[in-house]
Amino acid sequence: MNARAYLGLSSAIFGLAALAHALRLLQGWSLHLGPLTVPPWASWVGLLAGATLCAWGLALYRRSA
Repeated sequence: MNARAYLGLSSAIFGLAALAHALRLLQGWSLHLGPLTVPPWASWVGLLAGATLCAWGLALYRRSA
C-alpha cells in the first residue's frame, strides 16, 4: 500500500469514527463497557479528535497528488 492509499483509507476510517460519535450524541445512545458507562462528553472528545484527524489526512491526501 502506498502513502496516498494509506492517507485515503485512514481518513475514511477516522471520518466514520467521528460520524459514529456524532450519531451517539444526536441519538442519545448510551455506551457500556462491561460495568462501566461511558459519559457523553467522551464522544465530544472522540468527535473532535476523529474529525481533526480526518481533515488532516484529507489535506495530506490532496497534497500528495
